[in-house]
Amino acid sequence: MAYSDPDIYQMAWDDFKDQISELMDEMGDGSFWYAAGENLGWQHMSGEKYFQADNGEELLKAILPKTDVTIHVYWERPRKELRFRVSHHDAPMGETYYVRPATEKENNSGVYE
Repeated sequence: MAYSDPDIYQMAWDDFKDQISELMDEMGDGSFWYAAGENLGWQHMSGEKYFQADNGEELLKAILPKTDVTIHVYWERPRKELRFRVSHHDAPMGETYYVRPATEKENNSGVYE
């Protein structure tokens, strides 16, 4: 039975990270990114972040909270943007993250972590 195989969850997570990497490649604008978040945490805060990521795993580590999450990803192709709807114990109704490649001006400003 699949539910009793712990490897199935790891394989699904690895697959998900690979799919995010493919979307990043399709956006094709390098490894510098901008993320904006709404409804973050139990206080429903907003925020933004500039970061560097070369693959899906690095991007997810940069934006997701360090807890168990449920993730829905929407690809906004014309806008070159990924929208993540993320639910967890502090935000059961979900947080929203908008991630896009950084602009050239943002790249040159030195705002990256």
